[in-house]
Amino acid sequence: FYGVQPSNEKLTLVKSSEKVATALYDIPVFRGGEVIPWSIEQ
Repeated sequence: FYGVQPSNEKLTLVKSSEKVATALYDIPVFRGGEVIPWSIEQ
């Protein structure tokens, strides 16, 4: 799954086949435990 950092109040968990619904660019995204830039997912 994809998920924003728990420290962010807008914690969002979605299926790997879905895009994260929020439009935040200042937070990293976790993929298989690896942190990648949010812009790559957009």
